[in-house]
Amino acid sequence: MNGMVINDDAPEYAYEIINDKMRPIAERLTAKYEEIGHVRPDRILFVLCRGKTGGKRIVLAKTLTISLKWQELLMQLGGEYAYMIEFYHKTTAMLSQNQMTALVYHELAHIGPEGDLVRHDTEDWWRMIAGMGRHWSYPDAGCPNLLAPDVDWKRLTGKGDDIRAAI
Repeated sequence: MNGMVINDDAPEYAYEIINDKMRPIAERLTAKYEEIGHVRPDRILFVLCRGKTGGKRIVLAKTLTISLKWQELLMQLGGEYAYMIEFYHKTTAMLSQNQMTALVYHELAHIGPEGDLVRHDTEDWWRMIAGMGRHWSYPDAGCPNLLAPDVDWKRLTGKGDDIRAAI
């Protein structure tokens, strides 16, 4: 299996904190791509949800702001988090490392320069498809490594602008 298994040996909790696996990817992406350079990965709580994704739509991940109440409680446990990126095990378990990296980039792009969350629109997904291919998130689909030195998002999409312009 070439999928990125996050941690299949973990206890069967509904939610698992996966900062140690996802934060290094987020740090490398924010260092490489200027359009998400304002994002502070150390302020993001990365979580794997083993429960239902909800609804009939296929959801890979979502980015949320953490309420002030939960920020305060998490601070008491030693973490300063303003955001949470929640990955759904059911829909991401078979993604390759490159696909997970692309998904992390996409989720980081939802955090605006002023700290606001920027939501999806049709053009956002068009950019993902233009840059990664129509089936970028399908198991065994080819997906470029956004962290490779020779890979540039602007060249992938064939546009002079970045993905944030479409989000």
